[in-house]
Amino acid sequence: MINLLNKSLAVELYRYFKNLGKKAVTKQAFSFAREKLNPQVFESLNEIFVNSYYKNVTNCKTHKGYIVAACDATGISLPKTKEFVKDFGCVKNQLGESDRRMPIVRLYLIFIMI
Repeated sequence: MINLLNKSLAVELYRYFKNLGKKAVTKQAFSFAREKLNPQVFESLNEIFVNSYYKNVTNCKTHKGYIVAACDATGISLPKTKEFVKDFGCVKNQLGESDRRMPIVRLYLIFIMI
């Protein structure tokens, strides 16, 4: 279950299982099951991803065998439509004013530095 989380865990679990057509589990059950995950799984998945990435990148200069990259991110305010609110959720402003809540999308950029 790797999704963009923008609501509470309980809401995200409900949405996730609803999309699968299954009954949602409780957040307590999810957290308990998460403790059983073997961290080696994520290390192995990362190694597979990195090896695959380096194998498929052909025209990229490296430094000591590594691709030098930088990442930047920003939030972009979207128009407050029902569809955007449903898909992205809303964030409150710094004052917590609920009438000014708006959907925000995160944009991540990766720059190859050499």
